[in-house]
Amino acid sequence: MALDCYHLVDVRHQYLLFQIDEQELVEIEEILIEFKRLTGIYIDPYGTTRIHQEFIELLLSKINKSLDMVRDKNVSRVTLLDKLTGVKEGLFIVGD
Repeated sequence: MALDCYHLVDVRHQYLLFQIDEQELVEIEEILIEFKRLTGIYIDPYGTTRIHQEFIELLLSKINKSLDMVRDKNVSRVTLLDKLTGVKEGLFIVGD
């Protein structure tokens, strides 16, 4: 199961930005739970989710904070952080 991520303004979903794979989702599960608690936004692995840019910034800060708290940098979190850092207009996420 992978999540396909597009720019929020790409309404036809023609240009895939990146994918979030199942391993990455498992690694950030607690971050996504906290994100939902703070924003009410649930990233649905089987449906679609819209995340506006201000919430991308919040998600980035939560991932950064989680990396600061651990000595062993989690590769999946670092990879996801790199992917999300390039997002400037929000995301439209399509699950399987």
